Amino acid sequence: MLRRNAAVKWLLLAFVLVVSQVLGTAGAKAVSATSHYVLLYLDHKEAVVGSETVMLDVAPTIFDGSTYVPARFVGETLGFSVEWNGETRTIEMKPRGHDIVLSADNQTIVQDGINLPFSSVARIVDGTLLVKLTWLADLTGVPYTYNNELRRVEMLVLNSPEGIYIIDQQNSKPVAKFTTSKKVYRPGEPVKYIDLSYDPDAEGLVEFNWKGKQDTFFASGKYTISLQVADAHGNKSAVYTDSILVEGPEYLSEFEFPIYNKPVGSFIKVGWDSYYRYFDQIPELDKTVSYDSSRTLLVSDSPEEIRQPGILYEDTINGKSRLYAHHINLSGQSVTFMVYATNLSDKPVTLTTTNKGEVWPTIYANIMGNEATTEFLNDRSPESKLVIPAGKTYVYSQMPVFLPGQGANVIYDVESDGPLKISFVAQDTANQRPLKELQYRMELDHVRGTYSSADQTWDLDLNRQMENPMKLQIGNNKSDPFLVGYDAVSKTPSTNYGNWGVKYDIHIKNPPKMAIMLMAKGGIFKGPVKINGEIVLVPQSGVLSAFDGVIMLGRTTGTEETLDIEFSPPGASNLPVDIIMYPLRDLQ
Repeated sequence: MLRRNAAVKWLLLAFVLVVSQVLGTAGAKAVSATSHYVLLYLDHKEAVVGSETVMLDVAPTIFDGSTYVPARFVGETLGFSVEWNGETRTIEMKPRGHDIVLSADNQTIVQDGINLPFSSVARIVDGTLLVKLTWLADLTGVPYTYNNELRRVEMLVLNSPEGIYIIDQQNSKPVAKFTTSKKVYRPGEPVKYIDLSYDPDAEGLVEFNWKGKQDTFFASGKYTISLQVADAHGNKSAVYTDSILVEGPEYLSEFEFPIYNKPVGSFIKVGWDSYYRYFDQIPELDKTVSYDSSRTLLVSDSPEEIRQPGILYEDTINGKSRLYAHHINLSGQSVTFMVYATNLSDKPVTLTTTNKGEVWPTIYANIMGNEATTEFLNDRSPESKLVIPAGKTYVYSQMPVFLPGQGANVIYDVESDGPLKISFVAQDTANQRPLKELQYRMELDHVRGTYSSADQTWDLDLNRQMENPMKLQIGNNKSDPFLVGYDAVSKTPSTNYGNWGVKYDIHIKNPPKMAIMLMAKGGIFKGPVKINGEIVLVPQSGVLSAFDGVIMLGRTTGTEETLDIEFSPPGASNLPVDIIMYPLRDLQ
């Protein structure tokens, strides 16, 4: 029976210690310290620490003429840890310079390697560990007196801070510290964190471990944030803790917060509830569309899958043209993709390349389209010239070998000063043949043809006005119809489903204060958008799935004269896409 009671008391003691550890005060130790009085009253649970009154789990009690007090309270007051070790079923106390292990199972105490009788310095009362006050006070050097008239113990405590210098490493522990721009924020208001951490050895910090840190908090309440840092030696700082209060009227809703604050290029997840509430019924903006017929467009994307060598597409150009090709090698052998230029005149013709987009052969279709379109929209390619003698055929472009499964996307803006025949060709790498001996490939599984306009401009004037979200939709074959042209090889009409190779220049005058975002609607999408001269990758990595969310393309302040958006459908992506204009209000 006695052993059962002792076991029950020991379990209660362990529970009290674990709970007290969880509920212990948070924060970082200050650099300096000040002294304060601690007053303990015999047979009373009230104690005084400095200017505060605290309640003890068990009142101080006298056993055999000595005062015993709760161990947890003494540890917190004198500045050392009192912890339960579940593996060894012991309580560990670590006054500075000492190591104490208490075992109720064995009724022993080990102090700095020396065994002491449990009952000589410790007792268990109502499941709480009490320790002999004079024992721990003497170990820690804390002065104390007993006031017989008031029946209380009076201690003068100076919790001198623990040093951070590690002698055997000749290195200091780093110091974690931070603050926020203010103590009180509104729900949905961005929280500005200011990191004040430092390394006393000036070697830099390599690890920051935050807990509770968020960009904002949407519910009112008090929030605790902590930070621990580490240096290059693996030394970790003490945990620094602070809190902020969130209250008052809503600043931004959970839906609006990322629209106002996420960096350009960020992905913003949109659930179906949010989609139907905010994006499903967005009306399209009116626009004026003009087509630039000065540059023709040749598209070689059929057969998209190369299964045999041959001429994939061919037509003539004279003047400005855009050459667009997207092909994948499924022939089972290595092929070489080439673009030939044949001079159809009786004098030399110069073919000038003013811009281009290319990609190294890859098995990933979305990478083909993304990389080639990015280089093309970036428009940084140096101009080059190729002079083709009368009646001669030259290789204008030759890509690296396509291994089975690999492919590429190419876009060339060219200008010729005479008539040229352009041939898009897949050659057997091991057995290349003259162009005139190659057969035309007539498998039409995708888009192929020549179109009268490679560029189109959309003009809008928003006059600084926009009360609700609006959008522009690209590639829907309704408000943005697909180009209709002619297949010069099959001698049949051709529709450019997807407007591949087309460059859109969207010119918006007097834009209001707004966010500009892109949402995929037709399926997987991966490609660039150019906003006021800067490339934004959609998305920055991976692919964007239809209806899954939006990519932040940019924001306007409402003071710009114009907003310019450049876009070209990236190969292997799916259309349509929505360019969403979301008005932003002035936040107070």
